[in-house]
Amino acid sequence: MNRLIHKPGLPFYFLALLLGFGFLYAFLVPPFQSPDEPNHFLRAWQVSNGQFIAQKTPDHRLGGVLPKGLQAFTQSFQFLRTEPARRISIHQVLASNNIKVNASEQDFLDFANTAIYAPTAYLPQTLGIGLGKGLGWGLLGCLYAARCANLLVWGLLWWWALYLFPFQQRAMAALALMPASLVLAASCNADVITNGLCILIFAGLLSRRPSLFYGCVAALLMVSIHKLVTLPLVLLFWVNAPKKHVRNLLYSLMIGVAAIGWALFANQWFIPYDAYHPDFRDTQTLNAGVDPAGQLQWIFGHPFAFVRIVWGSYLQALPSTTAHWVGKFGWEKNYLPAGWIALLLGLFIVLASTEKNQATRNQRGLAALAALLYLILFAITMFALWHPVGAPVLSNLQGRYFVPILPLLVYAAGNQYFKINEKWVNVGMGSIFCLGNLAMVVAIWMRYYG
Repeated sequence: MNRLIHKPGLPFYFLALLLGFGFLYAFLVPPFQSPDEPNHFLRAWQVSNGQFIAQKTPDHRLGGVLPKGLQAFTQSFQFLRTEPARRISIHQVLASNNIKVNASEQDFLDFANTAIYAPTAYLPQTLGIGLGKGLGWGLLGCLYAARCANLLVWGLLWWWALYLFPFQQRAMAALALMPASLVLAASCNADVITNGLCILIFAGLLSRRPSLFYGCVAALLMVSIHKLVTLPLVLLFWVNAPKKHVRNLLYSLMIGVAAIGWALFANQWFIPYDAYHPDFRDTQTLNAGVDPAGQLQWIFGHPFAFVRIVWGSYLQALPSTTAHWVGKFGWEKNYLPAGWIALLLGLFIVLASTEKNQATRNQRGLAALAALLYLILFAITMFALWHPVGAPVLSNLQGRYFVPILPLLVYAAGNQYFKINEKWVNVGMGSIFCLGNLAMVVAIWMRYYG
């Protein structure tokens, strides 16, 4: 609580800015214009019905039995994704609330890419949908409730983390205030709660408060089940307590066994494109030629070729990945103007370069190693689940996938490389992030309504 007394400003201003623009995005972005949001919404609805495990049919479909009205609702906004020149009106958005859900009229709905997510990844969205159902809101109201609940939980996790960080608070806050980060947080995406927990785990372990340790263990267990690639974060146990090798190893093994066990359990549901029911596979986020077992065999048989592919792909995608993290919205190539992306990125670099790094060399090395292992596991996972066997390039390197390790990179590399008056840094940070998010509001309006 001492940090609350001695340095109250930044976390409160941060939360006000985050929630102010976040709730605006939750209602401004038309339904299902966040990546995979239709399928995330269907999976969240399934979990809200108490169906925690997805259904796999004998004719090779993956999803669940849900009211037919849900499919009509999600599909009514599909044209905005497939036809970039099309626009929508506020009246059209509100009219979608007239689509009714009849519990007696149900059908099997496909959501192949989100069905394998752990139900805990949808806790905020489930609470929002449950609230909407209980109050008798329509489908549109339930969607907005799910978005707002996701945003609120994510914002509170980041707000709490800012109190715990012993340094680099401004740079950490900047990670969350990037327009693309806020737009994603104001959606039904299951990665939102995972990303929020990752930042809180890092801050909690970094603060070295004994009262928070077991909470961090439980949170790390949860995020590792949500996304196996976050498992390298167990190295942060040694940042928290570098000499407690037995304890750290014990909890790392426990989390590793649980996460790998869930991954193997969920893998039995996965249906590749070529095996999926031909009448429904083209509506799913699946790629032809994908064979995870065959791809892993290829990686182990061609390790040096795989390293070259990954290294070259990461370097080639770095500009677009950075732009995606800073100023991306919607499904396709919708970005803030390049000038705004450059300004926001420049501000972030300044914020990470004006405060002395209090971590030891070993602590920074562990953070960098955890980030590197994340990148390796992510590359293997994407190569196995998204690409044909032996593909020459690793694609789909979207910036939102790397949010869990960006705090680690700030911690490892950030330092006081130059000095700027703290007052001017604070003024510049508040002004630029306000204006940058206002620019995002304008960009979203012009793309969907203008």
